[in-house]
Amino acid sequence: MTPRPDLSQLSSEEQDALIAARLERVDELERRLGLNRTNSGKPPASDGLTKPSRVTNQREKTGRKSGGQEGHAGTTLRPVARPDTVSHLTRPVQKRCRISDMKAHAIAD
Repeated sequence: MTPRPDLSQLSSEEQDALIAARLERVDELERRLGLNRTNSGKPPASDGLTKPSRVTNQREKTGRKSGGQEGHAGTTLRPVARPDTVSHLTRPVQKRCRISDMKAHAIAD
């Protein structure tokens, strides 16, 4: 870092040149502060703990509610008291690895 000059001893042109140089330096530092992995060649780990925000929904809001039309009752498929068929699904068990298979299911459940 360069030593700070005494501004009272500089001419007007020298002060203007110093200000212009410092403004260029500030611009360069602000540009470098704005860099991250998406707009430079930096690796993802250089982002630190702050992650860039994600844009999840780019659709514009319409102001209308979601769902069906007003006044429409709508229907849902309800369970019946006596179904036509009932299917029981079982897992195939092999004799030689039944114990390990039971342990695997116990862990998964």
